[in-house]
Formats: sequence, C-alpha cells, structure tokens
Amino acid sequence: MKPRISIIGTGQIAEFHVPAINSAGFQIVSCCGSPNSKKAPIFAQKHNIPKVFDDADSLISDSNNWDAVLICSSVETTFQILNKCLETKKQILVEKPVTTNPSDFLSLPRKLNNVFVA
Repeated sequence: MKPRISIIGTGQIAEFHVPAINSAGFQIVSCCGSPNSKKAPIFAQKHNIPKVFDDADSLISDSNNWDAVLICSSVETTFQILNKCLETKKQILVEKPVTTNPSDFLSLPRKLNNVFVA
C-alpha cells in the first residue's frame, strides 16, 4: 500500500509538488485551498485527488486517513497550519518560508524529527 499524503494549498507551487509526490510513490488522498476555495476542486479533479476539504482545519481533522501532509499555503497562514499539523504527529513537509517572524520558531518544540522544510 502506498503512503497517503494530503496537500494544504492548491496554488502554483502545489502544481510543482504533485509530480514529485507521485514519483516518490505517494498516493495523494485529499487537498484543500483557502477556506471555501473555488480552485481546490479544480486542482483535485485535475490530479485525481478523491477528497477536497473546505479548509485546512477540516483536512487536519481527517488525519486518520493520511500518513503525511504537504503544507504549501500562503506564507501568512503556514506557521499556524504547521502548529495544528504538529498535533497529528504525522510526517510534515512545509514549503518555505515557514514564517516571516523569526521569533515564531521559539514556540516550536525542540525536536521536530517529523518536519521537513523544502
């Protein structure tokens, strides 16, 4: 069985990540864009992603149905979404930059072995 990954953010950089995710042997199981995004359903249809959520919170709440998550949302929302994803204890790939505020990093746990920044 392929590892299952979800994507938060359906903008241009997500388009770049999809072929890499597929080549790495992952199955993309869900995605979401900005709250109530009109683009997310189009992105999902284009890439044969079976489940589309209205917002990141709903996708994160569905963490029993994915093994890893790619966060490629707007910079303004990335750090907040990362904090919520950390609660899942799943593998997390974050598109850079994680934040524009260096002091945000002080609030993170010391060891983040499950977080990778691309």
